Amino acid sequence: MARYGRDRGRIEADQTQAKEHALRKKILALFTWDTRRPLDCETVAADLIETFPEVDPGETKPGQINYHLAVLKDAQLLPG
Repeated sequence: MARYGRDRGRIEADQTQAKEHALRKKILALFTWDTRRPLDCETVAADLIETFPEVDPGETKPGQINYHLAVLKDAQLLPG
């Protein structure tokens, strides 16, 4: 998967930037609580809505979830 134009040599900067988005923080929290959790967008979206009632269902569209998962994986914060 493409790295969204990020420089491979700047992993620390990528991790800092990846952690700055509120929804990504919640995805990381879900994965931290259960590292065996499946990382497909449907499961992540359902878990976000169930675990964090303040999450707007409009923020959990498949395209948005896939983008945030890709950014977290690119920054090596999630396996993949």
